[in-house]
Amino acid sequence: GTPPGPRSSPLEKPGYKLLNFVADFKDSPCGPVPRVKTQLAGSDHLGTLFARLGINRDQYKIAPGLYCVGNPDQDSPVLVTANYKLTFDSLRRELTALDAWLLVLDTRGINVWCAAGKALFSTREVVDRVNQTLLNKVVSHNQLILPQLAATGVSAHQVKKASGFKVIWGPVRAEDIQHFIGADCHADGAMRKVTFSIWERTVLTPVELSHLPKPTFCWQYFYCQESERPFSLCMMPGTGALWHFRPISPVSWPAPWPLRFYCPGFRDEPLR
Repeated sequence: GTPPGPRSSPLEKPGYKLLNFVADFKDSPCGPVPRVKTQLAGSDHLGTLFARLGINRDQYKIAPGLYCVGNPDQDSPVLVTANYKLTFDSLRRELTALDAWLLVLDTRGINVWCAAGKALFSTREVVDRVNQTLLNKVVSHNQLILPQLAATGVSAHQVKKASGFKVIWGPVRAEDIQHFIGADCHADGAMRKVTFSIWERTVLTPVELSHLPKPTFCWQYFYCQESERPFSLCMMPGTGALWHFRPISPVSWPAPWPLRFYCPGFRDEPLR
């Protein structure tokens, strides 16, 4: 995928630019906390549409920090999420009639699953954000509910060791979060199952099509240790796949040899 954007500025403060999704502010031991709406506005839906079409998608993010929904107190749950606006909207719209704190991490505007794979939704980011927001003064418990898809980037025992907060793995989908909390933070099999249905694939189609105007081929030349001759690799845009081509000679153009996918590590070895 594309590389992550720059880190959010340290001058950014949650809610200081009164965005459309901020209703008001709630006083807390760490200062005013933006209270966000759980109903999406027309501008939110329009932003989602643009993001799905790949328009300004890398900048579709909010300031990291502490937010809340409803009227939470020191016993209310803490939900941890990414600062990709589409992810944030997907979570808050499922929190109607729930009092909770939202701890938003700086994932550079990348969704939970991808950010975990890029080491952005990470152990260090969770610990740093807990400390920066003085979360231990806001709540009396020591539990953080993290999305299950962040498990590849976060070590629960290291978070507990560094911050004192215990990680509880929430459901895969935001739509199950209220049932999860109502069941005393216990997930059933359906909440743990990762799906990729036809509809979920269709939703991703527009952003994939937005890559079509990009250059078709990107050539690079490498050295093959076995044949001791240079060979060329062709990167197919949007796929991350490398194609192996016959070594270039003065009398012939490169021809596929063979038409097989090769590892991104540039090893002369096909994927099995």
